[in-house]
Amino acid sequence: TPQQVAPFIPTLGTFDAAADSKVQQVRHMLAQAASVHNAATHLIEHEDWDLCCVYLDTIDRFAHAFMEYHPPRMAHVDEPSFERYRDVMTGCYRFHDMMLGRCLDLCGDETAVVIVSDHGFHCDDLRPEGTSAIRDGQPVAWHRPYGMLAIWGPGIRKGERLYGASLLDVCPTILSMLGLPIASDMEGHALTQIFETRPTIETIPTYEDGTRHDAEEAEDPWVARQMLDQLQALGYVESEDVDDVVVDRHRNLGQVYASTGRHALAVEQYREVLAKRPDDKGSKVQIGASLLAMGDLEGCESMLDDALASDDDLPRAHLFKGMIAQRRGRLDDALAHLLEAERHASSAGVSVQIGNVHMQRQRLDEARGCYERALELDRDCAEAFDGLGVVHRLQGRR
Repeated sequence: TPQQVAPFIPTLGTFDAAADSKVQQVRHMLAQAASVHNAATHLIEHEDWDLCCVYLDTIDRFAHAFMEYHPPRMAHVDEPSFERYRDVMTGCYRFHDMMLGRCLDLCGDETAVVIVSDHGFHCDDLRPEGTSAIRDGQPVAWHRPYGMLAIWGPGIRKGERLYGASLLDVCPTILSMLGLPIASDMEGHALTQIFETRPTIETIPTYEDGTRHDAEEAEDPWVARQMLDQLQALGYVESEDVDDVVVDRHRNLGQVYASTGRHALAVEQYREVLAKRPDDKGSKVQIGASLLAMGDLEGCESMLDDALASDDDLPRAHLFKGMIAQRRGRLDDALAHLLEAERHASSAGVSVQIGNVHMQRQRLDEARGCYERALELDRDCAEAFDGLGVVHRLQGRR
């Protein structure tokens, strides 16, 4: 309703909201979040449970749609749009705080609570140029690489900070909170430092017993394609939309595999994208990245050269070519590629890599400048702090 949208867009009554697609986005995302929240709170209040997991993607979706309008105004955002949507993100966070508060009230003090996000979102001077929209912009560039983890409850230490935690540690930690063993094939570990009294951690070989809990056809690509074809026949989606869905599925799965270190599987998924979109330069670069992680320098270089042949403006391709040259000891070539990557798009990661090359050449002052530049671009860049610390140690500034 207008009353529910108004806290997000206070000027709602001053324009034709029905014709504004951004307003419709807010309504849709609010409805989805409220539906998830209502289902979760009903189950928390009326069902017996030992573990309740609630997933809300609304902050991420709001951020991609509206973070570019958050104060201060970005150069590409016109003044009327800025004034109309400037309060949306603040409203989004307040709304989620209210939902969390209700869940905490229902859970009670005897329940342990874990809040986790897989990444952050740039909201200040580190926002990249251009739109934050998923389809029209560079959505990943807006992601702050560091997420957040907050744990509270009986037996949990208070006021402590966690260092070095990753997403892979969340599941083992929750298992230990429940008194359950951790599987030896899990890559993460239990964050036992959170406990007032550290528990004894038991292990089992694996939780993967080969039993499927979802329908077989849920992962069957042929069945998925048939469903999309039926929607197309009924007129719900256009033919190009069907291909887009299939491509997005392979691309997203490839990203999941790559981010969890399963690079051979990631390559398979991105090759499926190329089968549909032979000129998809992004997938070629992603394949190159996974091949590099697998140690296949020749395969990586070939894929990157293929991508660069049609478009030289691919910073990540130049970055990876620089890393290949660095591994081969060709430091001049490495520096040339990294500087080319920086010319196309400055980033903390590229500055760190350039600094690392200077370190290999014992050019400590140049390396220090690169690490300091990286921290100007991202004040939380751990790799830059690490490199800067090494430089200071080598220069006797302990």
